[in-house]
Amino acid sequence: MSAGTPVAHAAGEANLEIPGILPVVPLHGVVAYPHMMFPLVLSDPGVLELADEALAGSRMIGLFSVRPESPEERSPGAGEDGTTREVAAGPVPHSGADRLTRVGTVAHIQKMLRFPDGGMRLLVQGVARARRTETVQTDPFLKLAVEVLAPRAARGRRAEALQRNAVELFQDLVDATGYLSEELKVVALNIGEAGQLADFLAANLNLSLLDKIALLEEEDPEVRLEKATGFMVRELDILALGREIQESVQSRMNRSLREFFLRQQIKAIQAELGVEDTGDE
Repeated sequence: MSAGTPVAHAAGEANLEIPGILPVVPLHGVVAYPHMMFPLVLSDPGVLELADEALAGSRMIGLFSVRPESPEERSPGAGEDGTTREVAAGPVPHSGADRLTRVGTVAHIQKMLRFPDGGMRLLVQGVARARRTETVQTDPFLKLAVEVLAPRAARGRRAEALQRNAVELFQDLVDATGYLSEELKVVALNIGEAGQLADFLAANLNLSLLDKIALLEEEDPEVRLEKATGFMVRELDILALGREIQESVQSRMNRSLREFFLRQQIKAIQAELGVEDTGDE
């Protein structure tokens, strides 16, 4: 899809035209996906200037994640409840766009709030995937030429089976974990498109940053959904193994406690009968 082509947005809203050159916010430790609402907190002077320019124009920005260089950078930016926390948008990496992901998300600014200290909070919604093609500007903020990636449709019995299986697994995962809210079950049930469901799962699952990036950069919706399904199966297996370990440990503890109390009872009975404790168990 060429830049400048209208792209379908939320239901009831007019299509949005994505410019061929976008101001880009580098995301550190998090990944943004199409259709997802995303809170950004801005304080860097360059990023604030970027936001002002976008608000005065198309209200479109690019969200490209910075690839991690160390294990400490590879944890995802999700809160304990599974929702994306407010993200502090950082400056452009010293290496420019070289450390950014190949594919990012074009986002539309929905709301803006200015803080007394000069900072800003944006609420944005992802509208499409985009591949970076050229660096246009690096100072005072990053601008990239992008190619908007048209969403691919996944149809047929296999796609339907993948979706049903993924939704069932996600519901099981919500029941088995404490970091995913019950409301997410209903949201998953109401998503009718395989690619959008895969993006929803990627945004909410507790995955490493590299796994989240891989799901964003995968354009085939069925492949994305297969990968997300694999992550859920793995997580459910780990949770089941954890429960087995916990039950085994608890069983051993209970047995040890029972044996201890029995020994104490025997000692008490022996004391009542005037029998000397020989020390034999």
